Amino acid sequence: MVEEMVEEMVEEMVEEMVEEMVIAGAMTEVEWDRIDHQCQDVVVSLLDHPLRESHYENVGISGLAVMGLRSDGGWVAAEDYTSNYSAVIKLARILVVRQAVVEREEVVEREEVAERVRGGMDEKRAKEASTSLFQLVRGKV
Repeated sequence: MVEEMVEEMVEEMVEEMVEEMVIAGAMTEVEWDRIDHQCQDVVVSLLDHPLRESHYENVGISGLAVMGLRSDGGWVAAEDYTSNYSAVIKLARILVVRQAVVEREEVVEREEVAERVRGGMDEKRAKEASTSLFQLVRGKV
């Protein structure tokens, strides 16, 4: 319940901030969307960070380790940590799907549909024939 309230407050603050920036002329909604997509790409790339010679060089593993620390320097109990780990996995999945949705929208708007319509296909069939969301997500996992 508290988490939902905090999430709503943060969402409202971000929306107000974006609205104020758009009104002030500091940023358009298109620019905000571009920044939002770039931030999402960074987070997804961090999740896809390769495991090199040492686990200390992996951002994801280091982040999960930090999440397992208590304020007194000890480790969180495994039964308490499992829900955090599960939340990270669920959010990672959501981000990958969202990234694929954005990519599909861009592909449909730009390349594939326009090319197929020029080739004589109607727009609805061209959208259906373009790369599916499933194919995009499958390519990322």
